[in-house]
Amino acid sequence: MKPLVIARREFAGFWWSMPNPVIAGVTMALAGVFFANSVTSNSRASLGPAFEQIGLVLVLVVPVLTMRLLAEEARVGSLDVLLTQPVTDHGVVIGKFIGALAIVVTVLAPVALYVLFLYLYGEPSGGVVLTSLLGFGLLAALLVAVGLLTSALTSSQMLAAGIGVLGGLVLWSTAVLERAPGQLSALGRVSALDRLRDFTSGTLETTNVVYFLTLTAAALYIAVRALSARRLR
Repeated sequence: MKPLVIARREFAGFWWSMPNPVIAGVTMALAGVFFANSVTSNSRASLGPAFEQIGLVLVLVVPVLTMRLLAEEARVGSLDVLLTQPVTDHGVVIGKFIGALAIVVTVLAPVALYVLFLYLYGEPSGGVVLTSLLGFGLLAALLVAVGLLTSALTSSQMLAAGIGVLGGLVLWSTAVLERAPGQLSALGRVSALDRLRDFTSGTLETTNVVYFLTLTAAALYIAVRALSARRLR
């Protein structure tokens, strides 16, 4: 079984499993509200405030969307069946990751339409728009990877969601440490929010891209190791 087959199965199954479509619909609605509020209250039609608010929604919602990826299959026993198929642990994790990321991208697709409305309120820089969307996409990928990791560590969906939310909030909220005294201020650069702000200001730094890609790859690697350990039980 190829990773893309797993991804397609995951994507299709998501929309038939309640209450996932409801959660997706609420997320779309909240994104629209935050975006409209940010744009109409900001004469410069900046993407920053909107993406910060939507990003926080993702921190809370993505772990709920990803909690079942491996945890539920482990609980009902279908994961054992999947692991007997001709697919590596890497293939399972990559397939699940691609499927879950496709779900999140679909949920966030209206954001691309919202961006078009910026041109009704001003003349935003095309470069700022592109870097903002890139940063937002990298954030979504990181949160999906973290959610997949927590789902690989337990057979409890609720526990996976809880750990995922906690991990996301830690990555998000460390920005407050930038103003802390001494060496604690250095931890502020670990913040995903701080990195996202660079993107939404139109700044494209290699270190920020590497930050998101490295953490995403690390989370996926640990998920593979966790799945391998489960296979050996």
